[in-house]
This record gives sequence, C-alpha cells and structure tokens, in this order.
Amino acid sequence: MATILPLPGEASFGVPNSSKKGLSGKSVQADYQDAQIHSSASNMGHNHSSADLDQLLLPSTPALFVDAALSTDAPATGIGMVFMQGLSHIQKSTKIFKLGASSPIFAEAQALYEGLQWCMTSNLTPRFIFSDCLNLVSKVNGNWHDYSPLSTLIQQIRTFLSRFPEAPLLHVSRQRNGNAHSLAKLALRLRDED
Repeated sequence: MATILPLPGEASFGVPNSSKKGLSGKSVQADYQDAQIHSSASNMGHNHSSADLDQLLLPSTPALFVDAALSTDAPATGIGMVFMQGLSHIQKSTKIFKLGASSPIFAEAQALYEGLQWCMTSNLTPRFIFSDCLNLVSKVNGNWHDYSPLSTLIQQIRTFLSRFPEAPLLHVSRQRNGNAHSLAKLALRLRDED
C-alpha cells in the first residue's frame, strides 16, 4: 500500500498530521492507515478487470468514464469525461481545464466530481461509472474519512453518486479508459496553445 505524497511545492492532501488524535483515540495517521487498509480490502470484489468490461457493457449500456491529467510545465489540471453507449459508441464527451494542480489522487477526484455533476446537468444516467484510479475508487466505495480537502471532496462525490443508486463506481485499467485520458491531455494541450 503506497501513500500519495504531494509534489514539490504543493500542499499535502490526504496525509494527516500523526500527532493529532482521531475519533478512535489512535493517532490520525493510524486511523488513516486503517481506513486505507479497510477500504482497499473491502472493495476488491468491486474492481472489475478489463476483460470483464466486455461482459459488463452491452452495446446499449450507458457508462461514464472520467480521467485527469496534470501538467508538468505549469500548475494545471485537464479533465476528460466520456459518456458511452457500450464500448464503441461515444454519446457525449467534454473536457475541462483547471488552473492549479494538486496531488494525482485529488485531480482524479476532481475529474470524478466534475463527471458526475456533468451527468446531472446534462440529464445523462450512467449504468456504470469508471475511473482508472484504484486508490480513489477504493476510498469512495469504502468508509475512508479524515480531515483533509480530499476527504471533503470524496464526501461530495458520495452525495452525487447517491443520485445514481443503480450505478456502481468501478475501477478500469488506463488502457480501457483511453478516450477520457485523451480528452484530459487535450484540455491541457489546447490551453497551452492559447
């Protein structure tokens, strides 16, 4: 199990101060590690491999795919969102450019948040929701919580997910999330050309 560390010069998201006490009386660091272990272990059954994707998504099955990309040149985040019918028909897609860049998991959480909000405002109802960030999927699907900005964003994502009670959030490999990944990269590239 790896801990996400902030990039040089950025704020630390999701890595609590180990000197404070959590609700259980243990250090917040111990609570954080317990939550990560519990979250990862309890969601292993929810993580579908790429081979399963062909069986999950029939040609008419609506699904949301999201991804984020961070710029290495300037602090910026690109977000890609694709609403598919099955695996071969893109019904709708969009990209977002955001100034500033945080940790990779926070950027992935932003992409999921934006994707869910986009579905609600566009009256799109996914049957499945996919992210290629296993750490994020485990945190959202589990009971993970601390006092970080990431935890607050995950709480908002859980609220949005409750609007789609029949749509599980599942992990998908980066290779099977290529459309959303390409859009996230394109959002960064187009902004750089402006």
